[in-house]
Amino acid sequence: MTKKQTKTIGYLRVSTSEQDLGANKSEILMLANQKHLDQVEFIEEQASGRVSWRKRQIAKVIDELNDGDSLIVSELSRLGRSMLECMEILSIAMQRGICVYSVKGNWQLDHSIQSKIVAMAFENEDAVVEGASRAQEALDRMDFFKPDIVLADIDMKDLTGFDLSQKIKADSKFNTVKVLLLASDLEDFNKNLFDAVS
Repeated sequence: MTKKQTKTIGYLRVSTSEQDLGANKSEILMLANQKHLDQVEFIEEQASGRVSWRKRQIAKVIDELNDGDSLIVSELSRLGRSMLECMEILSIAMQRGICVYSVKGNWQLDHSIQSKIVAMAFENEDAVVEGASRAQEALDRMDFFKPDIVLADIDMKDLTGFDLSQKIKADSKFNTVKVLLLASDLEDFNKNLFDAVS
């Protein structure tokens, strides 16, 4: 059986013709190599951040990518002019099975998209965001990072968000830390578990 050919797009948006894309291209190629992705096809666009994403080339890129394809950007803010636009693009990508990578933050946006979007929102504020790919990794970093808020997907690779919340609340050092559990419409929300950790 022949392996399905996938496509990898490096999307670069600048607002003026004077901006140099060389460094961004190099970073995207390095990330593609690290993730063992296919050869990168670059799409460059000069467009003001005030123009809706549906009127820019990124709309055509998203429309032409398919399940298993990848989109790489230097940072997520290159996708849209606002947080809502970025969320819309990422939501469409998730529904279509497109994996989105961001060089800044070294993020891979797939099944855990909710937490990554919220983390991106906090990074635009006066906040320090520390990422963890697994619940146990987050627990291990708690002593060092001492968070005020923990954002967690309900469905994670090693523990559920409910399990993570219970472990945090059971530790006297962290039982005042706020835990926000994130769920998409596709996930079953268990109110009994929610009530148990509230």
